Amino acid sequence: MITRASEENGWDMSLVTIAKIWRSGCIIHSRFLDQMSAAYAKGSNVNLLVVLDFVTLMKDAHPSLRKVVAAAAVGEFPMICLSATLSYFESYRQA
Repeated sequence: MITRASEENGWDMSLVTIAKIWRSGCIIHSRFLDQMSAAYAKGSNVNLLVVLDFVTLMKDAHPSLRKVVAAAAVGEFPMICLSATLSYFESYRQA
């Protein structure tokens, strides 16, 4: 979405730069930001779900994500972002 907004508005935003800024100046302090920055440096408009580091991560993590979303649904807790994330992930796994 950032890439699309940048293109539509002529902002010329670099995903590599954004990931680096988030890494050093945001409450999101995660090792994943370094991996994101590296992935975007290789291909500026790449979807992270097709980058090897993130494919490996999701192979390991998606069962836990599925359990959390399922438990939240059974407990009637709204999990809007996590549910949408799981659905988006599932859309990439479909033929």
